[in-house]
Amino acid sequence: MRHKINMFILIATVFLSCSKKEEEISPDYLLGNWLGITDGSYTEYFFEDNYFYYYSVSSGNWTKMRYEVRNDSMYRILDFPETRKEKLEFYSILKKFDENQLNTRFETLYRYRDSISLENAVYDRIDYENYDKNVMRRASAFEKYK
Repeated sequence: MRHKINMFILIATVFLSCSKKEEEISPDYLLGNWLGITDGSYTEYFFEDNYFYYYSVSSGNWTKMRYEVRNDSMYRILDFPETRKEKLEFYSILKKFDENQLNTRFETLYRYRDSISLENAVYDRIDYENYDKNVMRRASAFEKYK
């Protein structure tokens, strides 16, 4: 009988140590500019408090989305007047690799710091043509090293 109890304790300990531990991601961690490959296309992101923008090289434009981080998960929805009252939809579990890398179920994002950024393009601090030219340069360099 004692052997069965010891075996149960051992199995329970192993099971509990292997169970998934939820890592809470601070919404502030996402703030700023990120880049990655989404659906085979180089993409840049700019996160601010409740919204993020993403620019896809394949489409040549950016899209605005509302988002929220809850514990280790991101919820999002396109930002249109008709979606403002709709609930955010689950997008992905977020895994923080380090301060400059974030993994989602779809891609790995890398933080970047450059004055020619999506943030500055969104807020008209730089012109679109200048931004687009630099995105193409970054996309080409990123493709070589991914």
